[in-house]
Amino acid sequence: MINIFILFITSILFSNSHDLGVVQYDKIDEASGIASSKNNPHIVWTHNDSGDLPKIYGVGLDGGHLGMLRLSGVLARDWEDMCLGPGPEDSVDYIYIGDIGDNFSMFKKKRIHRFKEPIISVDDNNSPFDVKIKELDTIVFKYPDGNRDAEALMVDPLTKDILILSKRESAVSLYRLAYPQSTSSVITAEKVGSFRISPELPYRKSDQITSADISRDGERILIKTYYDVVLINNTQNDLISSILSSEQIKLDYVRRSGGEAICWRWDQLGYYTIPEESGDIPAHLYFYPFTN
Repeated sequence: MINIFILFITSILFSNSHDLGVVQYDKIDEASGIASSKNNPHIVWTHNDSGDLPKIYGVGLDGGHLGMLRLSGVLARDWEDMCLGPGPEDSVDYIYIGDIGDNFSMFKKKRIHRFKEPIISVDDNNSPFDVKIKELDTIVFKYPDGNRDAEALMVDPLTKDILILSKRESAVSLYRLAYPQSTSSVITAEKVGSFRISPELPYRKSDQITSADISRDGERILIKTYYDVVLINNTQNDLISSILSSEQIKLDYVRRSGGEAICWRWDQLGYYTIPEESGDIPAHLYFYPFTN
């Protein structure tokens, strides 16, 4: 009876996915992070996993290629997630890039790059755009309990704290980099707790977390695993407490090969996903509308 009830709840939260189109730019072949822009509502930002240059791509709402942002003076060692959120200057949206991947737990220091989101005017005169980002902050941090692999980066829209979810443990660790984050010294992240994805079931490798995002109002959290999308409501008026202990609601998500990236649409009316390319199957931009 409980499972039937959960399925009913998810069916009224989100409708079926809308295929918005093929991601047309050939360089986007292993999308790992995604963010929906309020400043540029015609753009969805994305970046590749390891192996690419430090570039962020602007994808149109039909999958078309609009342009790119090139980050100056940084490396893309293993970019795994991105998000939009507040930062040092009030009422300004910042783009955060998580260079936090570490498949073999080899790297003691991890990096998060943060810069003001540019406002892009897309027209025939500057399309596709090519913008060089020269002014950015780099937050260098380490974990308090050894090296970790992580692919989920979030920013609390109310406190400006950075939250990171570990990937490879059955008990997921939640870490916080409290605001204001130093950009001149190495920070030690605070481990604020741990939890399990799908605690009612035996642990599966497919439960490893590949992305996460917080809605702009701080009321809902999306967590993407290899197979599922989980929604957590901020029922305790505290994001950390809710992530650690509130009910996990599995959404009606269509499993696709290599699907790592997820984000709320800027107006919170649904969420976007982009899977990786798989063989001869191109990546598509998908949207799941929020219906409740």
